Amino acid sequence: DSPDSPVATSWMALQNAWLDGDADGVSKAAATLAQSLRSINPEVYPSPERLRAESMYFQWNGFTWSWIIYILAVAVLLMWVVYRWRGACWGGLALFLIAFGLHSASVILRAYISGRWPNTNMFEAVTTSAWYGGVFAIILEIIVRRTRMRGLFLLGSALCSMVAMMAANLDPVHLNPAITNKMPVLHDLWLHIHTNVIIFSYVLIFLASMMAVLYLLRRWA
Repeated sequence: DSPDSPVATSWMALQNAWLDGDADGVSKAAATLAQSLRSINPEVYPSPERLRAESMYFQWNGFTWSWIIYILAVAVLLMWVVYRWRGACWGGLALFLIAFGLHSASVILRAYISGRWPNTNMFEAVTTSAWYGGVFAIILEIIVRRTRMRGLFLLGSALCSMVAMMAANLDPVHLNPAITNKMPVLHDLWLHIHTNVIIFSYVLIFLASMMAVLYLLRRWA
């Protein structure tokens, strides 16, 4: 870009205001720069709605704090599994659905902001995998709703999602929440399917291990 272009001029104004410690100047230059960048190629620049959604997403930390509700669901569902208290069953279900709703909002909002399904980095692999587990657990709970296995899959999924969202919330160094571009290799249809299947397998292994641990504890008790 030429030195006299609006983008270059706005960028230089932003740098100068930053170096001078001029907060108002930085804000004005940043706003001018944003408008200049949009004018270059409006078709590929994010819409105002997506930019507002992105701002809200990061203000709410991607709803990763929903692990607090998941841990409450784990505690209540565990009381149902151990003591068969009907109130604990319904309470655990309600807590799980609230946490899962926030988790779903996180995944769907991130997909809307990025314009793709969130599965291209470690943060997305962990959180989306746990979300897959929630969907799978709800389906299994509908199937086994009249058996003694009722609540077991929700418990396993709540525990998995609690760990996933806790890691995403408390360890942003290793699970960077930044929204990045899709890797070129994932533009292939089959590799995209393969990636989602692999991510789904993570939570299946976790759920299977939780079922095995609960079974061994029950036999030991």
